[in-house]
Amino acid sequence: MVVKHHRVTAVSLAAALSPVAGIAAWLAGPLPATGGEVPFNEHVLSDTADGPRSVFAADLDGDGDLDILTASEFDNKIAWYQSNGGLPVTFTDEIVISTAAIGAWSVFAMDVDGDGDTDVLSASDGDNKIAWYENDGALFPTFTERVISTDALGAHSVFAADLDGDGDTDVLSGSLSDTKVAWYENDGQSPPTFTEHVLSTDTTAFGSRSVLATDLDGDGDIDVLSTSFAGEIAWYENDGGSPPTFTERVISTTASGGSGLCATDLDGDGNIDVLSAAAAIAWYESDGGSPPTFTKRVIVSDVGFVLSVFAADVDNDGDIDVLSATFGHNNLVWYESSGGSPPTWQERVISTDSNLGFSVFAVDLDGDADPEILHVGDTLGGSKLMWYENVMQHADLDADGDVDLHDFALLQLAFTGPK
Repeated sequence: MVVKHHRVTAVSLAAALSPVAGIAAWLAGPLPATGGEVPFNEHVLSDTADGPRSVFAADLDGDGDLDILTASEFDNKIAWYQSNGGLPVTFTDEIVISTAAIGAWSVFAMDVDGDGDTDVLSASDGDNKIAWYENDGALFPTFTERVISTDALGAHSVFAADLDGDGDTDVLSGSLSDTKVAWYENDGQSPPTFTEHVLSTDTTAFGSRSVLATDLDGDGDIDVLSTSFAGEIAWYENDGGSPPTFTERVISTTASGGSGLCATDLDGDGNIDVLSAAAAIAWYESDGGSPPTFTKRVIVSDVGFVLSVFAADVDNDGDIDVLSATFGHNNLVWYESSGGSPPTWQERVISTDSNLGFSVFAVDLDGDADPEILHVGDTLGGSKLMWYENVMQHADLDADGDVDLHDFALLQLAFTGPK
């Protein structure tokens, strides 16, 4: 693990209250970290899950803080870890939701039945199953499995969004063995039933690996994205109908071994770009057209076989950075964005004990305004679920409970200059 802490010089109360500090505190927009120096503290969430493959975070118990969800392949398990909501945040031991997701590979969370609490979804490739687990809404919730489909052969990915714009949550899946991308229309009942709609079984895009949904073309409805083992990255344009139809549009056919997928505005131009994990980590810059076209830009090409990517502002400087989980590479890393147009990227190491990384996720777990990193896979010491606490320095200059400076080292620079 690499932990690099900023040098922070103590400043007097008078200095902290000076006009210079006041101006710095209220500058519009986020304030940058210095030189990519973001420190992380490593925490082992669990070392008992057998073959963890997916990690996600959501408020499962409705108490306002984020809990952690995992899927593990060899023990067929969907489980969660309850947050104590404190600072520092801690998590309970594993709480099992199901051990009947045979070959559990993907986990997601959303309010599927519209009752105001967060339900859990899974894809498992050993039983070809897409399922959701109904949250009973209790202070310590229990979950009831409800099967959506057992016809997603080699189910590998699950996602949820309102694809038809009718106000309820539909479900999306990608399955490896039948090369199928499908969505399941929620009928809005309590509990809902689902009707399968197949978006693609394109044999040239053999082996659907990842799916997600977002408004890629900015027209107000939700489109679908997918990757395939054969190397195709495609998006399916929603026509906004009821029910919608989808037009497949190919972004790339050269992302061989394609697995992880993420979509966000990486270059700050207001358009949604696409980020992919395969033999290389690349992003596809949207031109904002209708429909958009995409320009491939490689972040890094020599990191092994990347199974997962995620995007977040790791250093709180206002632009979006990239994280990856890599199979056969010992380092868990993030790539710092330069914030340019297009940005360039600088590799930063979080851990050197991540031999077989399967999934990475980033979210603010402790409520201190910076993202923590969640990572699952097989490390040099065995299967582990890890989280890395972002311990950037913070300052609340006006004592109102809000973070005014995301990096206290900036305050040092304001008074003493660089060291």
